[in-house]
Amino acid sequence: MRAWIIQSWLRLQSSYYFIPALMGFGAVLLGLLTTIIDLRYQSEIRDLLGWFFASTVLSARSVLTTIAASMISVAAVTFSLTMVAVTTAAGQYGPRLIGNFMRDRANQVTLGTFVSTFLYCIVVLKSVSEEIAIDAQSTVGLTPSLSVLVALLLTLISVGVLIFFVHHIPETLNAGSMTGRLSTKLISQIETGRYPNSSKIDATQCDRLGDPFDSDLTQTVRSTASGYIQAISLRGLVEWSQENDMRVRLHHIPGEFIMMGDAIMDVIADDTQKDFDRDLFSETIAPKLLTFLALGRERTEHQNLLFLGEELVEIAARALSPGVNDPFTAINCIHWFGDICLAMMDAPNAPACLLDEQGTPRIWTRSVEFDALCSVLFGQTRQYISADENGARETLQVLYHLLNRSSDVTRPSLQRQIDALHAAISESTMGRAQKDRLKGGPPYTI
Repeated sequence: MRAWIIQSWLRLQSSYYFIPALMGFGAVLLGLLTTIIDLRYQSEIRDLLGWFFASTVLSARSVLTTIAASMISVAAVTFSLTMVAVTTAAGQYGPRLIGNFMRDRANQVTLGTFVSTFLYCIVVLKSVSEEIAIDAQSTVGLTPSLSVLVALLLTLISVGVLIFFVHHIPETLNAGSMTGRLSTKLISQIETGRYPNSSKIDATQCDRLGDPFDSDLTQTVRSTASGYIQAISLRGLVEWSQENDMRVRLHHIPGEFIMMGDAIMDVIADDTQKDFDRDLFSETIAPKLLTFLALGRERTEHQNLLFLGEELVEIAARALSPGVNDPFTAINCIHWFGDICLAMMDAPNAPACLLDEQGTPRIWTRSVEFDALCSVLFGQTRQYISADENGARETLQVLYHLLNRSSDVTRPSLQRQIDALHAAISESTMGRAQKDRLKGGPPYTI
């Protein structure tokens, strides 16, 4: 799959209008369907539903007009509440977290429910009349009993969705809920593998195979634009490399910024003695390989562990700023830092390359390792945590707890974070008594 297709699909999923638009389209089709059924089987429907649900043209118009007017008013209110939540989140938690509210399925479904009910009533209302032409010789009056019944059911559903929405908005603004959702998403990405969309590709460590790109015949593909890497179609690269008997080495991972002319990947033929036609490579092969990468103006969470970690860092940093002064939100983030690092410690090592269906190594790539994730979570918050006794104490507790459960591979990274935090505490503006309470070995336990 091309990277731009992945990028476009992610944009649609994260847009605020996609699900409401689909629901609205479905409501229009439902309105047309119930109107046709009412028109053809109105006497049978009236007998089936009984006198309670029977409708006249006048009563149908009144009910449908009332429902439509109320639904569009409620839709405007819910949209306003969503914008208030977005504004509050941007000010309190950081502008990068706005996307989480826009991607919130509950908000999208809520707006879609009200808009769909409104559109359904408008479609049915347009069809309600005293006489409808069947053909050139005959007409029939429409008494939309089934359509009005469906409109009433949609209204009841909309009332339930409104009650849920009123409960959901304050919940989404809760700092604990937000940090928990972000952390769970990050841990899920760690557990499912650091190569999204490539779960069907066999992967293994390729260090023992040597470096096939250490050759004068290796060609370099350079970027023709600037921006952040938002997606890499690894599966597409593997399939292309297999079809063309090539091997590819990626220089960057999603989330990194690329400038125009930067080297993006190296390419070499399976037959390492085979040279490329320079003109053919620049005109055909390089542009084709660039289609497997998607660049954008901003970073996204797709295939990007560090972006999710930096969102948590931003929440903790803002919570410890003098303007907010909310150390308990920061402590909540710190506890999740520990859980994320523990998941990374337990995850299998990322492979150095990806294989095709025949088991031939095709793609050499980089991945986010434990040390890099630790540096983002604990390193980027160190300057804020070191000035707050409560935050520093909880961070040391988490780090020592992780150190006790670490392996020989992860222990040096954790020890570096502990030493760096102690050094930052000693140079911070905290009082002498506070610094003394944080010195020494681990009396810290969780």
